[in-house]
Amino acid sequence: EVKKVNNKITETCAERIKKALSIRDMKQSELCKKTNIPKSAVSEYISGAYEPKQDRLLLMEVINT
Repeated sequence: EVKKVNNKITETCAERIKKALSIRDMKQSELCKKTNIPKSAVSEYISGAYEPKQDRLLLMEVINT
């Protein structure tokens, strides 16, 4: 869900991860393999159940490569 706060559009972390995967035509399983983040954790991040901690966000920067 995209929200507007102080005239700025904000996205949830889950939405940003989904968008990044989509843009790169990457599957969750590929992200897991590249980052060694468990599949269950990635699934929880994408569902919005949990937000990744800083160390996991840094690992996910691999999406940009």
